[in-house]
Amino acid sequence: MMVAARGIARAYTAGQPISMLSPKFTWIGSGYMPVVIFLVTALIFHVALRYTRYGKFTYAIGANPQAARVSGINVGRHLIVVYSIAGLLSGLAGVVTAARAATGQAGMGLGYELDAIAATVIGGTSLTGGIGRIGGTVIGMVILGIMTQRIHLSRRRRLLPGYREGCNHCRRGRHRIVPPAATQEGLMHLQSHCEGQAVL
Repeated sequence: MMVAARGIARAYTAGQPISMLSPKFTWIGSGYMPVVIFLVTALIFHVALRYTRYGKFTYAIGANPQAARVSGINVGRHLIVVYSIAGLLSGLAGVVTAARAATGQAGMGLGYELDAIAATVIGGTSLTGGIGRIGGTVIGMVILGIMTQRIHLSRRRRLLPGYREGCNHCRRGRHRIVPPAATQEGLMHLQSHCEGQAVL
């Protein structure tokens, strides 16, 4: 279904990105708005899963669908509701992503579903169902985000001109890396400084 939806989106846009989005739309993904949307959504579903019949039915079906059916829960109807809400939230995430990038493309978000699963599992949710909390998922998302960002920053720093493997200042980002447009004298000065740190 996911591949089919992506193919339909690619056919609809003729494989071209949709740009020149209005400021009223891109405002959704600017500043702290994505964080606010995330926290409000997490709070709503924390309450829904913990204090409502919807949440109790969801945990019961996740733990044992047959037992839930025997106890009187309409499993089929409830699963339709659960997957409909999941699709709605996926659409919301797509809107925020497009607003942040100020463009819409059929190929955006590739691999995000794996990040979502990883964050959920890190937060303590069982893949077999019946166990999991929104709070744990939030913590798992923060942990995964910090790890991913750290890896990206480390790779990006190594690609900058003037980086030296043995320099503590380069590794910890304590001095400013010379940009490509800087003077040759500044780059030579930074390299000599890094070499001195590597020796030390």
